[in-house]
Amino acid sequence: LLDIELDGVDGSALEDALNRIARKGPFDFVSPVFFDDFGGPLIPTRDILVRFKSGIGVARQNKILANANVGTVLERNWANMPGAYRIRSNSNSGFVVLEQSNELARLPEVRFAEPDMILTTRRDSFIPNDTFFTSCWGLHNTSQNGDCQNGAGTIDMDMDAPEAWDITTGDPNIMVLILDNGVQQNHPDLNQIAGADFTGQGGGGGPVNECDNHGTTVAGCVSSIINNNLGTVGVAPDCRIASARVHISNVPCDGAGTFQFSWVVDALAWAEGIGVRVSNNSNSYGGTSSALEDKYDQTRNNGMIHFASAGNGASSNINYPASLSTINAIAALSADGDLASFSNYGPGLAFSAPGENIMTTDRTGLDGYNSGDYVCVNGTSFASPYGAGVAAIVL
Repeated sequence: LLDIELDGVDGSALEDALNRIARKGPFDFVSPVFFDDFGGPLIPTRDILVRFKSGIGVARQNKILANANVGTVLERNWANMPGAYRIRSNSNSGFVVLEQSNELARLPEVRFAEPDMILTTRRDSFIPNDTFFTSCWGLHNTSQNGDCQNGAGTIDMDMDAPEAWDITTGDPNIMVLILDNGVQQNHPDLNQIAGADFTGQGGGGGPVNECDNHGTTVAGCVSSIINNNLGTVGVAPDCRIASARVHISNVPCDGAGTFQFSWVVDALAWAEGIGVRVSNNSNSYGGTSSALEDKYDQTRNNGMIHFASAGNGASSNINYPASLSTINAIAALSADGDLASFSNYGPGLAFSAPGENIMTTDRTGLDGYNSGDYVCVNGTSFASPYGAGVAAIVL
């Protein structure tokens, strides 16, 4: 990775300079870095994601791609989406990839064409307090005292989990996809199946680096095991989670990370193939993707229910991808039933759930947010999996 800053250069000159570097330099790929809606980096990759409109036959699709001559087809019907392709550009310049994508997108037969982008997850997705606690007011609120909640809540302002558990604690055949930076695969207090890694780092669904902590805390809100004399409990404790590692955390830990939209799309396709019924994405993205939106739409139409965190910006705007109509956007509540001070809200919100002073699973031993196996956390990141857990236990 070579980072070159060209101050005072206008757009056309920058494009010319980058293309010259791409042609003459010893680089596999050279790309500009743009800024996303959160001010983070937005970087085109060499791959182009394309999907044709329905009714365009395969022969016509092949002819259009051959005439466009933008590169090599890596996958056809990519992510189980008819007429979708993942193409490796024949150029090693990010500007050229953008131009190739735009040329394809302008064709009347094409539904969308876009570069597969590298971008970051939002830095305020998680607000840990780093203290162990033993009270779960979100599941059963008695205005209890504890390390995480000090008697300030409203009695019975909760999810009525014990009342639900009188009927069912869930079913292991109902699985919830956790789209995150990995879930500890051998955690003793999580009900899960073997996960999968879509980043290319080979983590098998588990954390890879020391900062991949977020996914394990999210998972505990769904499926932490009940009645085992250990730790905490999830909303749907006998349902199982399936971890899809689609984000790579920054090291040193700053709460942010990198990902590509194609990783999330491929994870949804994997989940579809193994029979997952519910998905949760406790992250906010600073850019948008037609490929991602199509996959969320397709899986929703096929019966998968989606949840995502509304965001922690105390804003009246719902963050992406929770803002999509195919996803249930979840805001966070405090123990008195009010909107948590950090939570986003407003048009597009589907539900609210406990998201302040939440006890959940942490990575065990010296890994994770603290040296214990459980952690007290705040954020819509935890309201969202509570919502997903409700869907799982209803199913």
